[in-house]
Amino acid sequence: MNTVRSIGRYRIEALLGTGAMGEVYRAHDPAIDRLVAIKVVRPELVAGSGGAQLLERFRREARAAGRRFHPNIVAI
Repeated sequence: MNTVRSIGRYRIEALLGTGAMGEVYRAHDPAIDRLVAIKVVRPELVAGSGGAQLLERFRREARAAGRRFHPNIVAI
């Protein structure tokens, strides 16, 4: 994990994994006193010529996951 200790209001606790699009962190949200997962897109992917398309894909993924309600799927 790099030296990032927080992202916005979220306190980073651990790196959970990495993938083609970026990294996923376990973090604490003090506003609701709950553990959350934060996915961070790799900056070099966004800076490239396909950056806008990648961000739209990321948003679609988040919307699709947000419509799912299941005990084994993380709530968004």
